[in-house]
Amino acid sequence: MRVALLFPTNPVKSERHMPDYSHIDKEMRKSGVTLTVLWTEYCEACRLAGKIPFMFTQFCHYYRQYRLRQKATMHLERSPGEQVEVDWAGQTAFVRDPDTGKNLPAYLFVATLSYSQYTYVEAFYKRDLRAWINAACAAVSVFGGRSQNRCPRQS
Repeated sequence: MRVALLFPTNPVKSERHMPDYSHIDKEMRKSGVTLTVLWTEYCEACRLAGKIPFMFTQFCHYYRQYRLRQKATMHLERSPGEQVEVDWAGQTAFVRDPDTGKNLPAYLFVATLSYSQYTYVEAFYKRDLRAWINAACAAVSVFGGRSQNRCPRQS
């Protein structure tokens, strides 16, 4: 009889309001959005609607469960050294000039070997063709590759 109290056959349904995780997932794809921000917005919406929200840990747990169900994966066969993915990454970083105290923009160039995920990252003050060529040549050199033409020197 006491076991039935600990392990009921009909579990009690939670009174907490389940968030719209498809909406949360779309919001998470935006730059600068975090689960903490979305949880705060969710709590505020629950408060205004007179509903009980989940605590942050449960909110994150159910979001992870949602992502696992939505995650579609596909294995791509790659050979070592065959392919490199390159791009300017993320938001602009800033470096403080010690002489003037000004914040200078720093753009991150990222090159990743597709097979090994070995990554090369370098920051540049300009995001132009010359920086792109210099960064690509430096990445090829670091990865142990050879360029058909001589790469320009960094200036």
